[in-house]
Amino acid sequence: GNGGWSLPGVSSDFFTQDEIKRTVKYDPEQAKKLLAEAGYANGLDIKLTSSIARNTGSASAQEQLVQAMLKKVGINATIETPDSATWRTKLYSGDFNTMVLNEKRFGDPDSLFYAQHLSTSSGNFEYVKDAKLDQLINAQRAETDTGKRKDLIGQISKYLHERSYHIALYREVMYSL
Repeated sequence: GNGGWSLPGVSSDFFTQDEIKRTVKYDPEQAKKLLAEAGYANGLDIKLTSSIARNTGSASAQEQLVQAMLKKVGINATIETPDSATWRTKLYSGDFNTMVLNEKRFGDPDSLFYAQHLSTSSGNFEYVKDAKLDQLINAQRAETDTGKRKDLIGQISKYLHERSYHIALYREVMYSL
């Protein structure tokens, strides 16, 4: 009972659960409609590359859950479980359809936003090239007013989610000593 819904790149208390649930919507019928409009009325086959399997050799419950959720809307995801070297090659060459990654806990959201989503970043393995996103990321980096920066960070998180560049599935509660 300590976990909760999440949005990309921000701590679990950045948005309230109600705010997140207004942004993250589960609508399988709309998803089916969008697939049909995109030319996939009979379904879509994709590969879901496992980031966790490189350590365990098998798909995680998280990846199996994503696979089952996609199946409900007509997306057939085959889970790939490459070894660590193959996984890294796929990640950094862009040789994947979809990848489930554990989102790291950064001290500041900029660490994720700048490194993984800025068009010119070498860590942008999702190959996102989005001028508006770049503008938002650079604006929050330059903003010295805490309230204004928090607003920009919230905008970035929602923007990433809305465009499905980066979808946060959940935020687990972590305890450490």
